[in-house]
Amino acid sequence: MQESIVASIIAEEAAFAALGEVSSTSPVMVQGPDSMVSRVGLVKTEWSQELEIAVTTGRGKNYYYTCELLPGAAPRSLASPLSIRHDVVVFRPKLQSWLRSNLDVHLNPMNEDQTLDTVLDLGTGARIVTHPSSSEKDQIRTHDSIGLLRLDAGTDRRDFCVGTVEAGTWRPRVPSSGVIVVDGNLWFQRSDKALNVELESSLTVVVNGNIYFGRSIVVARGKGRLILVANNSGLPGFRDMDGSGGWSVGDRAISADTIRSDDSYSGPVEGVGAIYLGLPGDTLGPHLEVFGSLVAGGEIYVSTAASVHGALVVGQGITWFGDSELHLPGDRLPNTQREKVPGFKRSGHKRPGLLVGSK
Repeated sequence: MQESIVASIIAEEAAFAALGEVSSTSPVMVQGPDSMVSRVGLVKTEWSQELEIAVTTGRGKNYYYTCELLPGAAPRSLASPLSIRHDVVVFRPKLQSWLRSNLDVHLNPMNEDQTLDTVLDLGTGARIVTHPSSSEKDQIRTHDSIGLLRLDAGTDRRDFCVGTVEAGTWRPRVPSSGVIVVDGNLWFQRSDKALNVELESSLTVVVNGNIYFGRSIVVARGKGRLILVANNSGLPGFRDMDGSGGWSVGDRAISADTIRSDDSYSGPVEGVGAIYLGLPGDTLGPHLEVFGSLVAGGEIYVSTAASVHGALVVGQGITWFGDSELHLPGDRLPNTQREKVPGFKRSGHKRPGLLVGSK
């Protein structure tokens, strides 16, 4: 076995062995096999703690690694292709049929009391986007007309979009906390051209409104993961039965704490906490590929052929329009045990993150 492979295994074992003893002032020495010795130190920053591991071989060669010290594991729902409340499935025949025909999709049933409020932890370092300059064409910016252009009734919340229709790349300015909060609806405008997202670290975007996908989102492997959250903030929503994107005759209101529906609704005309895979009313939209994870406090609407490669976490249910399709390959799921997942609560014992360093 190559020495470098042995060194990485020893570093991994040393990281776990030192958890209970290491401090910023007292490094820990861990003896390994074949005269290998690991020195584990702790470095604290404003937003995280990191372990620095140096492995010295019997021949005197050094290998260096770092990993973040995590306070626990991220929610299990982010490690599964689909997580949905079991009480919702009972009342959705179309959803039951889809699950029966997609037996390869690993379903994580959630309890009724599992809401976004119970799993989100935005902390104090999130960057809040309320009214950025429209000159920031490669960033999240306001779009005052898109709601009226796309929806018959417009929107009550402020609308934001990512870049421009022509832009092919989005390079988010990721804050140290890894969390951006958008105070309104977020639109990815319609385009047959995918939007390439270039991340230097993992990013969670929490949208206090709805998220609308009119184009594919491609995230390069290796640098970080993208999670998009449509936060309903515990507010009641409705099920958009006709796909118009706004409350209208025939839609079904859903109470805040149950899945019971009725005909009365009071809230933003566009609803809250929903994710539209395909823009409302656009049943001829492009095939969508989302190489990230999506979390909805409300409903997921599918009006085109769509694939979500990360986790899909559903607060209320899934509604299909026309001949739309939903695929959940699960090939971009976060490692919730060992990866930093910004903006979500962690539980369990502290643990080292994934090692970075010597090859």
